[in-house]
Amino acid sequence: MSLADAAVPAEVLEAHRPPAEVPAVYDRLARIYEVWARLTESRARRRVMALARPAAGERVLEVACGTGVQLAALARANPGGETIGVDLSRAMLAQARARAGQLPGVAVREADDKVYTLRRDLPLAGELLSGYLGSSRSSSRNP
Repeated sequence: MSLADAAVPAEVLEAHRPPAEVPAVYDRLARIYEVWARLTESRARRRVMALARPAAGERVLEVACGTGVQLAALARANPGGETIGVDLSRAMLAQARARAGQLPGVAVREADDKVYTLRRDLPLAGELLSGYLGSSRSSSRNP
């Protein structure tokens, strides 16, 4: 059955928020986001790790790092490397810093979707974008 066949109103399926309002939406959701994400994003998170195959000493970028769960996993798989997480929500970033900010080589920064312009060939899974900057294996990473 397709979404069109599911008789779900379009307003439920699409976010109708001006871009300037999006950070505030995620700021409000930050306290409960991880509960929802564990139920809905676990498979996508595993897939991102399988596609990214992070290795020691690489430069890793996670866009929309949210609460930092995936960022911490990427950092642990990348000892001696640099793992950068960016998000547009300050409340999400606070959780990401608490969860992953103390891991070696991790940086957590506020940024919007403009960072997507860095590379167009990075793996994308839902709202998770994990990619590599300057990896010697980058040509073998594309699915």
